Amino acid sequence: MSKPIIVVCSRSPMFSSDLSLALSERFDVQLSDTVQKAGELCLKHAAHVLIGDFQVASDGGHAQEYVIGQLRQRLTDLHVLLLTATDCPEPLERLVACGNMTHLRGNIGVEQVVAWVNEKFPVEAATESNVAA
Repeated sequence: MSKPIIVVCSRSPMFSSDLSLALSERFDVQLSDTVQKAGELCLKHAAHVLIGDFQVASDGGHAQEYVIGQLRQRLTDLHVLLLTATDCPEPLERLVACGNMTHLRGNIGVEQVVAWVNEKFPVEAATESNVAA
């Protein structure tokens, strides 16, 4: 069985690397440093989760708003986690207001993101049908 796909969009190589290491056992983690590339990865791999680290948003958040809006129309089951500064750009506030995504503000660490992912995708308890004999 293939692993669920998570696309991480972040300009921080350390954050991306740490998150990938923390999640790679259970998930196929794809990394991107631009929202446009993240969008392409989400569509190409039919991603389950998009984690957008937009704590420093370029162009006032307009590109992120556009790409994520388009993705949510095409990948209706996509879980989206937005990480922004405490003062979130207005286009991203609008995007969040449209609903069905999680928005965390401030200095968000890898541990908080991993906790969110684990909440969305809990580890299955072992049963006779999913334990290898």
